[in-house]
Amino acid sequence: MLPRFEYIRAKNVKEAIHILETEGTDVRVLAGGTDIFVEMKQGQSHPRLLVDIKAIPELSQLSLESNGELTIGASVSLAELEYWAAGQKDWTGLSITARNIGSEQVRNRGTVVGNICRASPAGDMAPMLIAMDARVEIVGPQGSKSMPLENFLVGPGQTALKPGELVTLLKIPRATSDTGAAFFKIGRRRAMNVAIVSVAAQIALNGANRIHSAGIVLGAVAPTPLRLHAAEEILLNQGMADQILEDIGELACSAAAPITDFRSTHDYRLKLVKVLTRRAVQQAWERARQAGGA
Repeated sequence: MLPRFEYIRAKNVKEAIHILETEGTDVRVLAGGTDIFVEMKQGQSHPRLLVDIKAIPELSQLSLESNGELTIGASVSLAELEYWAAGQKDWTGLSITARNIGSEQVRNRGTVVGNICRASPAGDMAPMLIAMDARVEIVGPQGSKSMPLENFLVGPGQTALKPGELVTLLKIPRATSDTGAAFFKIGRRRAMNVAIVSVAAQIALNGANRIHSAGIVLGAVAPTPLRLHAAEEILLNQGMADQILEDIGELACSAAAPITDFRSTHDYRLKLVKVLTRRAVQQAWERARQAGGA
């Protein structure tokens, strides 16, 4: 049974920010509700007030801007993103990742931004979004600002949000037609469980079949998603080869700091990191070549 709480349905972003600023610290934002209601039932969270942002029109947008940038509003569900991206040649990495999250019912209710703001070290959407250079758009009492998603996630369950602030949008730069992405997640069960290890990779090629951008991010092996900048530099400078893949796997193991818990051991997670990182990079590369007609 849920504990008692107050509920306000915000009509616009300005009203939502005013409520968050004036109502105190025991206030939570409600969009999909797939996490907060579970936490409340289990006694892990005790908000006095829930601020529903689902009815704010501008937060429901899922659209490509004139410059090719993708905008994902704070109330866009995981299922909406999954189905939209599946039909878009340049954005399939988002669909691949979204469909690995929870059940169909969870994806229909849960939101992309909510999945990010929960800031779970094992969160599924963050690694792919970071690999795609996503930015969060934040509105608060002092105005609006933007920051890389990589900097927004600062610790387990912790974000860079200040009191009274709200994430309104995610922005992802334009993908090129010769881009390939891959996402691998290992859990005790396929989609319904928390990741033991996850890896997201996106690679873009130029017309000469050379790598001109790369993103490789690990999930569930550090307090926040772990971007492998050194491995990306190797790909940019040396291209793809079996030895490169081996070196990237070793770099991933060196960078990862997994824990031992009831789901898995430190050593097993490291073995998965090496294998999955190589596999994700290889698959992203092959998909990029296919997209470019190679």
